[in-house]
Amino acid sequence: MRGIDIHQDKGNPDWQRVFAAGIRFAWLKVSEGAGGSPNPAILTWFRHNAPAAKAAGIRIGGYHFLTTAIPSSTPEEEADFFLSRLSLHPGDLLPACDFEQNPPDAAQALAFLQHVEAEIGVKPILYTFPDYLTRALAHATPAVQQALKNYPLWFADFGRNDGTDHGVTHDAHGFKVVAHQFTSKGAVDGVNPPTDLDQLIAPSLDAISFKRHAAPV
Repeated sequence: MRGIDIHQDKGNPDWQRVFAAGIRFAWLKVSEGAGGSPNPAILTWFRHNAPAAKAAGIRIGGYHFLTTAIPSSTPEEEADFFLSRLSLHPGDLLPACDFEQNPPDAAQALAFLQHVEAEIGVKPILYTFPDYLTRALAHATPAVQQALKNYPLWFADFGRNDGTDHGVTHDAHGFKVVAHQFTSKGAVDGVNPPTDLDQLIAPSLDAISFKRHAAPV
């Protein structure tokens, strides 16, 4: 099953055309950091596109860009900021943490994920890419490594990054991969190109969707 992930710089997709092109799920950017620019524009964009995508029949979720390089905000503050904007509903994709800003501080990612989990009662998803994940784990304590691996992984593994799915070819370091972002150079009718494309790895969308009192993925 194919999906996309998208942010405000891509403008407003024609979600009916996106659905007709075969896309069945989408993660949309909700926030970054714990406030300030560009969050007002991101929120306006998200509030317009999330219901539009749902109305077109696409399962949606939200993601947050974790700013590990900004000492003015803690991971817990960023998690609260994210959740205050997300409007999470049963049936939505699990929230995701976009973990890719240097330095690759796995402890910050873990703190963010644990705080979100405490608030929603189910494990959110970690998004990152192979080299970054390797570096993050190399600098983490064994305890942080083990705890982080309890969270499902949305893995950006592009291969040749030619718009084609070449499968997951890099080491996921023991994480359970539930979604595979296989290119940043895709093309989907209704979306300004290029487009990030994702392949569902989990058994179903329900397996990575929010349910009240749900068991962890």
